[in-house]
Amino acid sequence: DDYPENLRSETDVILREDGFFANLPPVQGAIEALHTLRTAEHTVIICTSDIFANKTGLADKRQWVRKHLDDDFARSMIFTRDKTLIRGDYLIDDRPAVQGVLEPAWEHVIFDQPFNRQTSHNKRIKADWSNWKELWS
Repeated sequence: DDYPENLRSETDVILREDGFFANLPPVQGAIEALHTLRTAEHTVIICTSDIFANKTGLADKRQWVRKHLDDDFARSMIFTRDKTLIRGDYLIDDRPAVQGVLEPAWEHVIFDQPFNRQTSHNKRIKADWSNWKELWS
């Protein structure tokens, strides 16, 4: 729903491909940021949703995390469509509005993408993660 109408059918085909998530390149700066946060003794948990139509998506996402981060990150991953069920201080997500059954216990930090730039948020991580340290200083 976050993509323009003219791209939805093409996007749907791409997102259904086996191995799609496992083969994505890392976002510049994100790997270093996650390791730095964990080294500073923050609890960092990757919380991601499933694209139900992609039958290998969950396994692909865990494979990607093992390859680009490590087994500890992969073991602690949480897969859920409703991120309001998750407790924490922050949720970094590209969805402009994260909704679910509970009132979020976290502050939404938006991960900047072309489709969410019309949404105003107090905290926004640039697509290259170049400003992540400023957000928590």
